Amino acid sequence: MIKIINKITLVIITAFVITSCGYSSHEQCTLKEVQKCETGACNNAAYRFCDAKFPKKYKWVKSNDTVYLDLKKNKLSFERKFTEEIYKLCLTHNSVENCRELKVLSTYAKNNKYGDFVLSDLYPNVLNAKSNSEITFKLETYTSYR
Repeated sequence: MIKIINKITLVIITAFVITSCGYSSHEQCTLKEVQKCETGACNNAAYRFCDAKFPKKYKWVKSNDTVYLDLKKNKLSFERKFTEEIYKLCLTHNSVENCRELKVLSTYAKNNKYGDFVLSDLYPNVLNAKSNSEITFKLETYTSYR
């Protein structure tokens, strides 16, 4: 019976030591793994290892980016950035809220008009608005974190 208890204790202690020697963050993992490298290929492997160990998570965060609404031209536009952005835009008119997720390609993308959308196709609730002042909006962006 004592031999079994000793074996269980040894397994528990070993498991604790193994798990406590790991990295606590992506930054720490990357720093330590890249320090071990001497080549670019090794650096890439270190980044892939740490990315797999600490995968990105995503959440919606309030965005201060500009949205352009042109009711006369029936157009909704975003200023395109250097990276692709995913937005959640909610437009409210007469207490009717309509939300959509919109992907805006980067300025480097071949399709140079992919920052413009047909307003009435996405937000039919704003068709009767006389001016932009009647419409309220909430804009969020899909942001990664670790």
